[in-house]
Amino acid sequence: MDEISCSFDYPSPTTIEKKGTEHVRQVTTGHEKSCYTVMLSCLADGSKLPPIIIFKRKTIPKEHFPKEVIVKANVKGYTNEHVVAEWYREVWQKRPGALFARKSLV
Repeated sequence: MDEISCSFDYPSPTTIEKKGTEHVRQVTTGHEKSCYTVMLSCLADGSKLPPIIIFKRKTIPKEHFPKEVIVKANVKGYTNEHVVAEWYREVWQKRPGALFARKSLV
């Protein structure tokens, strides 16, 4: 399992404008500081486990997400003990073969 922080808008660090121009306008959506975290997991045999998306907000967004994706909300927008415990319950314990496995390495 690994996590990566993503942003809704990645403004380009380079612009194209005439040389000597004093003001260069950069087009963005205004959400370059709005972030979310994605937790991705796979097994040693290469099979993928359901991803978790953690939004930086108090409530889960009402938009439609694929049923394979688990959506969470966290005020800070990143993984903490509570989110990892939920990952363990909702992803790791429901993985293929988890019912028969007595010991596992996380």
